[in-house]
Amino acid sequence: AIPGLRYSYNAATQSVNLVVPDALRTPYQLDMRGVSRAPPATSGRGLVLNYDAYAQTNGLSRLSLYTEQRYFSPSGVFSNTGITYAGGRADRYIRYDTYWTRSDQDTMRTLRLGDTITSPPDWSRSIRIAG
Repeated sequence: AIPGLRYSYNAATQSVNLVVPDALRTPYQLDMRGVSRAPPATSGRGLVLNYDAYAQTNGLSRLSLYTEQRYFSPSGVFSNTGITYAGGRADRYIRYDTYWTRSDQDTMRTLRLGDTITSPPDWSRSIRIAG
């Protein structure tokens, strides 16, 4: 046991609340004046193709193909994902996400234009929104 340290445990949220008196804390000073600025990030140019295929044959031949295409350059990243169903009753393609992103190192901000997935509270579910 540490004299002066108090804590409480909340089993419902699985969290611990610590109360530490000033006498037990050690001050720490950080001087950033002598630290050099990070070099600017650089980006190449390229294309990424990713896929996941599933085939089934038991009377009817069926194929599912999840695909992702990503083009990246100094201007940003363009991405597209979707799934293709072939065979069976209906051949179709379902687009999941299509968007373009650009990150700014100086402002630490990212701009995303296109489809998005919501960030819901714990009691709800995510929703895909076409942009």
